[in-house]
Formats: sequence, structure tokens, C-alpha cells
Amino acid sequence: SSLNMTSKVPLHNFDKAFYVKVAAVSFAFGGAIEMFMIKTGFYDVVTRLETERRMEIQDAKKQYDKLGGQVALNWPGLENAGNGENK
Repeated sequence: SSLNMTSKVPLHNFDKAFYVKVAAVSFAFGGAIEMFMIKTGFYDVVTRLETERRMEIQDAKKQYDKLGGQVALNWPGLENAGNGENK
């Protein structure tokens, strides 16, 4: 008995109505998740955090430009670093 390796066997046999139901349930579930995220203030928190992050980056770029391209090290104990006054 030889196997015919070129014949294709369908892996599923779903009709169009099944896919319509899956799409409808997925859409409803996605909408429910979005509504939950809006009602709990998720997007407000994410927007605030992203704004803070961008402000920090903008401040760092301004400080970098202000120093003429030198990196500022704002570490405790390094206030006088580089001028021979650290003990």
C-alpha cells in the first residue's frame, strides 16, 4: 500500500456561520476590555506616565545642550568631581 503524499486533507470543516460567530464574539470581548480600561482610568495613567517620560527626556536633552554636549553626572558625592577637591 503506497501513500499518496500529494493529496491534501482538510484540517477543518467549518462553515461561514462559525467564522461570523467567532468574529462577533471576539469583537464583543475586545470592546468589553476597552470599556473596562476606559472606566478604570488605565489610559489616563498611561498618558500621564508617557508625558512624564517625554518631559524627562526633553529636560535631559536641554541640559545636555546647555552644557555644550557634556554629560552631567548628578550623583550624590560627585558635586566637585574633576576639580581635585573630592576627598
